[in-house]
Amino acid sequence: MPQYTLGILTLGQAPREDVIPTFRNILGSNVSFLQRGALDNLSSQEMDLIKASPEDIGIETRLLSGESVLVIKDLLLAKLMVKAGELEAKCEWVLLLCSGQFPALKLSHPNIIQPIDFIKPIIKAIAKEKSLCIIGPKSDMALAPAQWRDCAKNVFTAACSPYSHEKNLESAASNSLEGGADVIFMDDMGFNEEQRQVVRKISGVTTINATSLTARVIAELF
Repeated sequence: MPQYTLGILTLGQAPREDVIPTFRNILGSNVSFLQRGALDNLSSQEMDLIKASPEDIGIETRLLSGESVLVIKDLLLAKLMVKAGELEAKCEWVLLLCSGQFPALKLSHPNIIQPIDFIKPIIKAIAKEKSLCIIGPKSDMALAPAQWRDCAKNVFTAACSPYSHEKNLESAASNSLEGGADVIFMDDMGFNEEQRQVVRKISGVTTINATSLTARVIAELF
């Protein structure tokens, strides 16, 4: 029987069965998962209101259907806070299933684990004097070089959504190799361990996945 409960707070809709196998493989059977999503139980009209247009600051996330959706980050925040409170009342630890930064969520719920807090120092320690390629959704890639430039000697990107066809992931891995990457960081919690293995095999360089790295850190808590 599981001894601990990890709350998983996702930006989209729960449950996130696409990433649970990676967490289960690393955390083992002593941990159960309680999931909540900011977009859970929204009507189609409510979803239309939160979807991002080209001029909005959007963030990509996943629906139960498996489709990805770009939503307005500011409108998402209030919904995240509500679900965070639900999880905190029932779980030993609560994890934000996102490798992005949410300062307002940190202020309102300081005990929620935000992976970026430990991911960035780890990437910096590994890639400080090297060339770093960031693989992630196209909507995030314009800002990625500035976000990660203090972590590596050179930073470039290869766009690929974790929810797209495997050929797109293979292409991103090839582009990383052609660009001279020494280290690849898969910067989206939608990427799973199998996808990391695909990128690692094609590129032949150190490949770090936000999801599996986070799961290994979380394992220390239990």
